[in-house]
Amino acid sequence: MTNQVKQLLDTSSRCAISFSNIDSFPLKFQEHLWSLLCYLRDKDIKWTNGELATSDSMVSTILYTIENYQLIAHRLGTVTPALTEIALQFETTERYNGKKWDEEEEDFYEDYETFYAFTWLREVPEDAVPFEDYATDFPKFYLPAEPEEKLDLSALTMKFKR
Repeated sequence: MTNQVKQLLDTSSRCAISFSNIDSFPLKFQEHLWSLLCYLRDKDIKWTNGELATSDSMVSTILYTIENYQLIAHRLGTVTPALTEIALQFETTERYNGKKWDEEEEDFYEDYETFYAFTWLREVPEDAVPFEDYATDFPKFYLPAEPEEKLDLSALTMKFKR
């Protein structure tokens, strides 16, 4: 298998990746979801609201919604089947950062930032690429990102060592 998902993320301005069998294999779903999110974190692709891909609040929202989908639907008075699949939609997004002061022109200007981001969808688009077919391209477990600097505490350790 090729790295079609990775290539799609690197070259496409808009795409969707689907995860299915959420209710049948919840642990496999979480393993796949986390492997993709860690890859996105390493590539510096963020959620649409600007949070990191592995943000606890955003991932918790997805998992909470999946777990409580039927309960929420019941409270709203609708009868709905279990949530069996979701999708992550990737697209180039533009965010308004407010008005900024330009010292050279001595005037305000509107600042926009364009970036590649993703959000999650309960309804899977027809053109979504199934992640399960390409899950072998992603490592199962990622190590946390290495810090940019390492502190040398050897002198301090020698000073207080008895």
